[in-house]
Amino acid sequence: MQIVKVIAAAVFGVTLPTFVARCAEVERAGVSWRVILENGDVERLEQGTAVVAVVTGPEPTTKAISAAVGIISAVNRVGGKKGVEITGVLGAVAICVTPKGKGPFADLKQASDETTKLLDHWGAVFRGDFKKADGWLAKHDPSAKVADKIKDVLRIGRSKESNDDPPGAPRQPKGDMFAVQTEPNDWTRFMLMSVDDKVTLLFHTGYLSAEQGGNQDAHANRFPVEGWEKWALIHNSDNTVSFKSDDGHYLRALDGGKKGVDVRGKGIGEWERFILEFNDKGQATLKTPRPEFSYFVTSIP
Repeated sequence: MQIVKVIAAAVFGVTLPTFVARCAEVERAGVSWRVILENGDVERLEQGTAVVAVVTGPEPTTKAISAAVGIISAVNRVGGKKGVEITGVLGAVAICVTPKGKGPFADLKQASDETTKLLDHWGAVFRGDFKKADGWLAKHDPSAKVADKIKDVLRIGRSKESNDDPPGAPRQPKGDMFAVQTEPNDWTRFMLMSVDDKVTLLFHTGYLSAEQGGNQDAHANRFPVEGWEKWALIHNSDNTVSFKSDDGHYLRALDGGKKGVDVRGKGIGEWERFILEFNDKGQATLKTPRPEFSYFVTSIP
């Protein structure tokens, strides 16, 4: 396994100090990689530390981590300041940031013998080539370990055919959003991915999109990731999170839950606050913070 060291060195417009407090190791398995940052590492990043990567190959870890400092900070706080895991695939700009111990790397690692196929699939997902990504999985036996792991991790490759569709045509779900589910399940889970300094939410039906950039409805049915599918992740003082759209409106659960979801919030009030949770596979869920909470769910195809 190739080991690459990421060195944290404080930058304040002066000469870099000669000492290093700690080195975080980048673990590699095929084309997938993971960096574990402790709380102290995250705090140094928050204080303006630059991430300097010492690499043996053209690995984009430094750029990805540097662009996602705000997201890394928010996820660390959501997880109780116990550190974060950053997972990625070489050649893809998107990375997955989760609390420490709750990342998808273990599942991706099992696919390390299929590195070319993993890279092709992951890259297709984030290029917006849904048909290619879904087609790749369709060529594999559904019981195949590699296909199952990647499908489960990325929340993708789950399209079905209906009697009304032409033979071989993937069904196109609407991806309408509601906050009505009382328990988490496959329809509520998504991958929270960092792209530059924004996040995307990849549900089983597609990326969550703010229609017209905001002040409209929200649908989880879009490929590829463009402006409407990118959100500013905001960590609130009560440890909830909010999502700000491209035009400055906020994602909200109508009446605080049990109803629909739109992007018409003009500020961060009760309806615009959500509890962000992760399972052990790195998949996230959102729920409303009221006592009678409800999870976000997409329309079931």
